[in-house]
Amino acid sequence: MKEDRRALPRVETDLPVQVNLPDGEQVSARLRDISRSGVSIACDRTAAERIIPKERREARIAAEFSIGLSLEMPKGSPREITVRCLLVHASHRSGGDYFLGFRYLSFDGEGYQVVEQFIAESMRWE
Repeated sequence: MKEDRRALPRVETDLPVQVNLPDGEQVSARLRDISRSGVSIACDRTAAERIIPKERREARIAAEFSIGLSLEMPKGSPREITVRCLLVHASHRSGGDYFLGFRYLSFDGEGYQVVEQFIAESMRWE
């Protein structure tokens, strides 16, 4: 097993997520994990190809996205936030899933505080 050398703790999860494409369309995926620096999502091939079109993959062009998250707080009601992110990693896994890693660029409103609270409460209840 590969050692996780990340400086910030990650919380594994399985929540719905919406990736807002530059053309205004939305792609549904699943939130795999979340940290104070970014998120990882899982999606199928069709969704991955919509998020990262072939010409972007071939040119290795970095892409910014707006991601809508509904974080179900371990103690409380879901909190909706929107995060501006940069796609920094993409990989294909056996079984057909694609994993995409995004680094936060900015948050709307109190988004960062919501992420902090979600991580803190989730770690407390593990």
